[in-house]
Amino acid sequence: MNKKFGIIKKESPIIVLDAFEYLMMEQGLEATLRFTGKLRDIALLNNSGFIVSISEGLDDKTVALLKRIVEG
Repeated sequence: MNKKFGIIKKESPIIVLDAFEYLMMEQGLEATLRFTGKLRDIALLNNSGFIVSISEGLDDKTVALLKRIVEG
């Protein structure tokens, strides 16, 4: 496994992606959604929890895309 994600090897970790909007502003929507998908995949492979926090300011289309990625 990639050393950047070595913390994932702990027993039953939870991955929390906070400030989704900030990442979206800095990196763009597409890149942020790809990153979110990769984190979700890592969580699934390691039987980990995965939480994404968002604000109410996101538009419905973005929320729908994000839900599709996070919920599989």
